[in-house]
Amino acid sequence: KHLSNCQRSARPLLSAVANAKKYSESIYLLLLPIYLFAQFIPGTMAYSKFPAGFSYHVTLVMGILVVLKMLLFDTFEWKDAAMFILVGLLIYSSCMKVMTFHMFYYYLFIIGARNIDYRKIIRVFLIFIPTFLVVIAVLAKLRYIPGLVFGRYGDATVRYALGTIYPTDLAARVFYVAMFYAVLRRFKFNLAEHVGYLGLTILIYAITDTRLDTMLMILVYLVVLFRKPVFNFINWLGYQWINLLSLFAILVSILLAYFYKPDNPIFTLIDRVLSGRLVHQREAFTKYNVTVFGQYVTESGNGGANHNENYKYFFIDSSFMRVLMMNGLVCFILVVIAIWFMSKRFIQENAISLEICLLLVIVSSIIDQHMIEISFNILFLAFFANNAFFSEQKENSHLSVS
Repeated sequence: KHLSNCQRSARPLLSAVANAKKYSESIYLLLLPIYLFAQFIPGTMAYSKFPAGFSYHVTLVMGILVVLKMLLFDTFEWKDAAMFILVGLLIYSSCMKVMTFHMFYYYLFIIGARNIDYRKIIRVFLIFIPTFLVVIAVLAKLRYIPGLVFGRYGDATVRYALGTIYPTDLAARVFYVAMFYAVLRRFKFNLAEHVGYLGLTILIYAITDTRLDTMLMILVYLVVLFRKPVFNFINWLGYQWINLLSLFAILVSILLAYFYKPDNPIFTLIDRVLSGRLVHQREAFTKYNVTVFGQYVTESGNGGANHNENYKYFFIDSSFMRVLMMNGLVCFILVVIAIWFMSKRFIQENAISLEICLLLVIVSSIIDQHMIEISFNILFLAFFANNAFFSEQKENSHLSVS
């Protein structure tokens, strides 16, 4: 009888906890698309149609609201809360020097995604980002915003941006959308999805003539085709080896830039394969070098339409190089640690789809700049999220997790 009374008295508390979790998830999934939109618009030619500071102010409000959501509906152990605050202060101090706060607000949404169903987060991304892309492309076609057209030097190929600021940005967005769709499907396609995915890959290459993202989309499709052996291999390899190989690749990409010499034929060949990225990353070391907490770096990219006669291209494309040079050594180490623990968690939970997604993000980020841009890459939101949907049944694989 006493036990029964305790159970009855515990019911309101359990109900309150369940309601808090429900409200926390609903609020987060309401804030996320607004934040995505605020981060998406600056990468399009529609940005000039919005009031000055639109993206900054909307992002600021979303950051404040996601913090309020955590304070009102989420519970944290004091040690976890202290760690989150410390890491947040480190990232914020770096962003103050860089004069851009993308990493800090992304971090707030990573903490805010704690225990939220990651499948729902991906669905929000897959509903809104393609919608934004279609609307922007239509506006460009209607000439409400400029639809920029580019070419390569010495090449007659025409490259279309369809309302975005550059064709490679458009291709990168399509790659991330396609990859997260494959992740949501856990790399299992039906016939219609096979046809649609191949058609999209061919279409985006024809429109943008972008090699990297086309190759990455092909890699995603190869995982779909050879799903079982790829999943088994990832399981067999284990997170320790995967992380060591990933860290090695990241460091090699940075060292190649640091030691780059234009008169070395091997470096010249690598730079040509990377479309001239290596020479500009070396220029970053020459002009700025690495700091502990970051620095402001003046860049002049090809995107947009406001280039004058004195324009000289300088842009750091590699995401890892950008974090190292702009946000500093501390933030670079934090990103590497985040990748390490995400990989460990994905493997231990047998969420192989997410692990493959992480590897594809690493490959893309060694060359491209979108790793810390949430309107491209939402994978870091899985750090504390509920990833149960992506856990494979271990009995389906004869290889155990390392």
